[in-house]
Amino acid sequence: MDADKDGYGAGSLVSVCAVNATTPPVGYSLNNTDCSPNDATKNNIFPFYVDADKDGYGYGAIVYFCAVNATTPPAGYSINNPDCKDNDATMHASFIFYLADKNGNPTGSLINICAINATTPPAGYTLAVSSLTASGKSVIGVDSITGQKPIVGKINVISYPNPSNTSFKIFNKGKLPVDLRIVDFSGKVLDVFQSIGAGAKVEVGVGYRPGIYIIEAIGKSEKMNLMLIKL
Repeated sequence: MDADKDGYGAGSLVSVCAVNATTPPVGYSLNNTDCSPNDATKNNIFPFYVDADKDGYGYGAIVYFCAVNATTPPAGYSINNPDCKDNDATMHASFIFYLADKNGNPTGSLINICAINATTPPAGYTLAVSSLTASGKSVIGVDSITGQKPIVGKINVISYPNPSNTSFKIFNKGKLPVDLRIVDFSGKVLDVFQSIGAGAKVEVGVGYRPGIYIIEAIGKSEKMNLMLIKL
């Protein structure tokens, strides 16, 4: 039977009087593949992912559901499964942050964790980057997007705009030259600049892919790190 007259039938085979075997009467079909026999907009099953929080991002294993087509999931389903927190519609992707101590200072460990966006760390995490001087004294560099002033000694390097979808300008605001290295999260060195003088600027990031990068500013006796976020 083809109750919704969409050309796709459902149910058991029936014999009816017809012109020939390939011309079914109205209300009948040559097949029984209709997954929704009372809805002419749907006739086939497609793979989707459960989207419990209905934010457009699914999670978990593939499930098969009757739908209009493969790119139009029913309510509560999605065509993708990147959601890292499917019970919270404000979050769906993971970003890299630093673990923070009870005072909000970074511990030095990078963690990939579910968050609202790349610039809003969850509780217990921070955008700040910690490093050690040659003497072992902790130096904390806070990225300019947080609005906090870096706690540094002789090194004072800032980056702007940050985040950026084009490039970044790195400005040596300290009084002494510094060497700069830009590395990605895997530790691969992307750019190196030597003896960037006080007040000098360099520009990086034009060819960088979206992601997290670290500026390593290295002086004679101390080091400062800053995070870059390429959108």
